Amino acid sequence: MDLGQWMRSLRKEQKLDIRTLSERTGVEVSTISRVETAQTQVTLIIAIRLCEGLGVNAVDVLTAVRGKRPFAGDREPMRGVEAVPTMDDVEQFLTYFHRNKEGGKVWLSDLLNRVVVMGKNTEGDPEGEVSQFIVPADIHKLLFDSPVYRFEIQYPSAITASGILAIYQHGAMLTPMEIREYIKKVRREKQVTIARLEQAAKLSPSVLSRLESAEIEQIKLADVLVLDEQLGQEGTLLLMYWSVYSFYERLVRRDATSAEQDMKLASIFITTCRWLQFMNPQDVSWISNVRSYEKMV
Repeated sequence: MDLGQWMRSLRKEQKLDIRTLSERTGVEVSTISRVETAQTQVTLIIAIRLCEGLGVNAVDVLTAVRGKRPFAGDREPMRGVEAVPTMDDVEQFLTYFHRNKEGGKVWLSDLLNRVVVMGKNTEGDPEGEVSQFIVPADIHKLLFDSPVYRFEIQYPSAITASGILAIYQHGAMLTPMEIREYIKKVRREKQVTIARLEQAAKLSPSVLSRLESAEIEQIKLADVLVLDEQLGQEGTLLLMYWSVYSFYERLVRRDATSAEQDMKLASIFITTCRWLQFMNPQDVSWISNVRSYEKMV
């Protein structure tokens, strides 16, 4: 079934007029009308808002559009699974950071220094030389956008596509960067080239670039569904996107002016945890530190 027709039928079943749904979701009446009549390609963010307003989720969307529920697959065994930061962990971290920015910067820089120390120790370097490699002021640089330069934490290249999938399957909070890495790694494993996507699915390089970027507002639901199908994901890719962008929507509802920076801060925290998780899967003591720290909120 067409997505717009499905949403319209749901709205009618619930005896909602367009104006009421607009008030409930914050989506303009004209936008809802265009979505229902297939006059526009709905973005993922708008789709999430409308679906939440109608009381449905990503699984329902996939079932309606494709006529079947997404394939759950087998959960891959994973070492150190208890060291996977959940959405609750991220929420607690953001809450504490907002209440105590200086303390949050110190704690996060200490966590990053632990990653650096672990990396140096594997190279045979003494620990003391890098214990203060990252200072609290560097956290501001990681959050600051500039047209001249940008600081960022690299995602651990050793984590495979199946590794990212296992992280997601075990209830972890993902980041936009992580989805980008997942898509790239799956494309490489399946040898799906940009030319093939453009020819078979009409996904242009610019569209694929948006899908593999962190540009939350620009991603179209239809493009996600097409890429999911071309990569043989059976709904998994949409579920990943939906989880991340639903969290972003929660941040927008809390404070739209700080949502993007909070998303960036969450990504820094999660990526740091990924390094700790995969550099030494046997040592999960650091996550206990994270969660005891959260109790200070």
